Amino acid sequence: MEEEEVAQINEDLTLEEAAPFLHSFGVEGTTPSKERPCYGHKDKIFGIDFSPCEKYCATASEDSKVKVWCVEKNVLLATLVGHSKFHECLRVAWASSSWGNNCLDRKEDDAHLLATSGADGTVKLWSCTNPRDDWTCRTTLNHQSLLGRSEGKEESSEDYDPSESDYQVYALQFIDHWRAFGIEHPSQPKNPVLMTSSENCVHLWGLSDHPDSQKKAELENGENIDPKSILITEKMTVHFGDIDQDGYGVTACNLTESGLPTSASGPLTKKGYGGERNPNNTIFVFDACYCPANGLLGAALSDGSVRLINGRGTCITVLVLPDCQSYLTSFCWDSTGTRIATTVGTGHLITWHIDIHSNGYTEAVCMGIMEGGHEYGRPLFGAKYCGPKERCLVSWGIDGSLCLWASYLQGNIVSPISVLRHDSQYPIYAVEVSKSCVALGGGNGEGYLGVPLYLYSYSHDPQDLEPIQCTKVPESLQCIKVPEPVQCKKVE
Repeated sequence: MEEEEVAQINEDLTLEEAAPFLHSFGVEGTTPSKERPCYGHKDKIFGIDFSPCEKYCATASEDSKVKVWCVEKNVLLATLVGHSKFHECLRVAWASSSWGNNCLDRKEDDAHLLATSGADGTVKLWSCTNPRDDWTCRTTLNHQSLLGRSEGKEESSEDYDPSESDYQVYALQFIDHWRAFGIEHPSQPKNPVLMTSSENCVHLWGLSDHPDSQKKAELENGENIDPKSILITEKMTVHFGDIDQDGYGVTACNLTESGLPTSASGPLTKKGYGGERNPNNTIFVFDACYCPANGLLGAALSDGSVRLINGRGTCITVLVLPDCQSYLTSFCWDSTGTRIATTVGTGHLITWHIDIHSNGYTEAVCMGIMEGGHEYGRPLFGAKYCGPKERCLVSWGIDGSLCLWASYLQGNIVSPISVLRHDSQYPIYAVEVSKSCVALGGGNGEGYLGVPLYLYSYSHDPQDLEPIQCTKVPESLQCIKVPEPVQCKKVE
């Protein structure tokens, strides 16, 4: 098949997957927007996640509250109150229906399980039988006390400054099975963990059903533990240091036992970035995500690098861009574990291809640098692969734009397929995409009715779509044929 024919097929397939999103947002001459605002939060929305059944959606906000919504009727079902009123809620994650089913009652009391994180370093686990009913906080993880670093002023004191907290939890994910080895037997018992982050660490927490665990927890906390509490113990912590240190600055350790990371400390040879969120200019975890398809954990750090970690806590690949004097704000995998998308504080979207060889050697290649669509110099906050074959990629940022890209493009891409939404008065901090809905959260904290969550329904059924009235092929899709991609730094 000729190269031009392949390029044309790629264009057609990409536009086919893009069509439902264009229709839902009412762009490119399609039907009016199917936007549904959901009012309930009083301040910015920082985190969003859909339930496994996709009937419900949970949001985390600067107003210190977490809210649960009915997606079909865009109705508020519940408000979860328990995080410190002095700190915003940053993230929310919904557990799969099978997570921890060997220890928890996932059919009754714990049928729905949520994790929420705050800027004060606390993570709470909530459960209920029905999302319309009352949610119960089953446990609270306080990173400051659990990691042996509890210090500073009490929240009740008059001179307490919430901005002094260094334990913002930006990464939060339920992992059904943490793969300690590359190839495992299907009959092997599941190893469910909850992943969190704080400062320059990613933590893996596991469920404990051992009878001595409760006694140990009571002795450490000096108080009786509710029998209904979910007991969480540290499985492993991955500490990130200077990339020029041994092991590329990555050390696997246990902080709750030793109280300190085991990696050597010293002056950084490469500084971190991050603006107001990183005032000391140090290495900081801005985002992390585990991929079940390949068993790798990826972390986007404030020094501008992405480090890929295997199940034993060893760094196997480092992704860096030459002369990149900015910080990475987010990181995401595609469903196959062979592609990565990262966003940068400069407003760029970077895509990568990951090739994992049978001998364990991993090769990473920078595939595309996407610009345009977003305002240059203003940070993006996230990206996500979408569509049945994930030929599309959405990105969002502080400029209030939601852009739709062709995810397989290579080289320098100057514009997206479309800017699905733009509102400079509504910075976008979080986006989630289910099989039939896009949820969008952000805001500037102003408004008489509060800050809305926006829902956009879409369908891939051809009968629900009208022909797209495009006068020409989007400029970005004309970049299919490009020079060979640039190799990034590789670790053997």
